[in-house]
Amino acid sequence: MKTISEIAKQIGVSKSAIHKKLRVEPLKTLLQNNISTIGNKILLDENAENILKSTFSGKTPTDIEEIEENENQVDDIVHEIHNKTNPVDEISANFISSLQNQVTNLTTQIEKLQEELSKEREHSREQADRIIQLAEQGQKLAENAQTLHAMENVKPQLSNEKKRGLFKFFFKK
Repeated sequence: MKTISEIAKQIGVSKSAIHKKLRVEPLKTLLQNNISTIGNKILLDENAENILKSTFSGKTPTDIEEIEENENQVDDIVHEIHNKTNPVDEISANFISSLQNQVTNLTTQIEKLQEELSKEREHSREQADRIIQLAEQGQKLAENAQTLHAMENVKPQLSNEKKRGLFKFFFKK
């Protein structure tokens, strides 16, 4: 077992740098069983010494193993999520496809109804124009009927005057 100052000299760092590393996770928990205190001195066993040396040189063997284990766990979780979401994705895709078909059908129906409405409006305009023409013709017929009626009333008077006028013409002088 070695003290912190002995390890600091070997690694080439200060004692306070080692103390800082030991107070921070994950080393604090990882080395908890590899550290012992006698009086004021902290002693580290060989495993703790190796982990500290590798910490100051970069990644520790424990970190690499943890990273690989975490990567495997992440892969397992991703695979599990993928397997669970596949049926949901298929259901969602089918639902979306169904909705898209309904939207297409409704759009087609709307277009047909708009065409029919356009035809109905055109037909209504034609009927309105025809009604206007018939009203004008009816008005002309009414005017002609009034004129004819007036002429029929005037005609007997004219014929009576002509008869008297001829009679007077022949017999009155």
